[in-house]
Amino acid sequence: EITAIKAVSFNESFFQGHFPGRPIMPGVLQIEALAQAAGILAVETLDLAGSGKLVYFMAIEEAKFRAPVEPGCLIELNVGFVQQRTRVCKFWGKASVEGKVTCEVKFTAMIADAPELSCKQALPRLSARLSRRQPSAGRWLAAHGTRLGPGCAGPAITRRHWFYGSYRLY
Repeated sequence: EITAIKAVSFNESFFQGHFPGRPIMPGVLQIEALAQAAGILAVETLDLAGSGKLVYFMAIEEAKFRAPVEPGCLIELNVGFVQQRTRVCKFWGKASVEGKVTCEVKFTAMIADAPELSCKQALPRLSARLSRRQPSAGRWLAAHGTRLGPGCAGPAITRRHWFYGSYRLY
């Protein structure tokens, strides 16, 4: 079992539109926080650190939202194993604020090797595909760089299929 804490700041971008006048943390982001804690639990428990393996989120089951999470709160994230196998793990998760449960969920994750591309191979192809489909995305990539393998700078892309907005890249 693992316990993590997430400080919810009013400066987080999702509060701008969710909801104007009554900012509430979206439930899907509560589940994402629980899934990230589960990823850490899996990496530590199964000794995956440095192995090149990744924990991929596969399914959400029985998600229940009990109370809103507002800016300024500290969310306590509790996650544990329901079932633990070599390649697939099931977890339970519970988020709470000041002892009051805000979200409960069961979810599944897969442990798999992370495919890697070298920067020299992947960045030109990715940038060209983005430029054809959405020119501004190609310019963003060129400006910020993208890490597609070891030693590259910028945000990480670890899957062959990467989604940018509604654009699927192969």
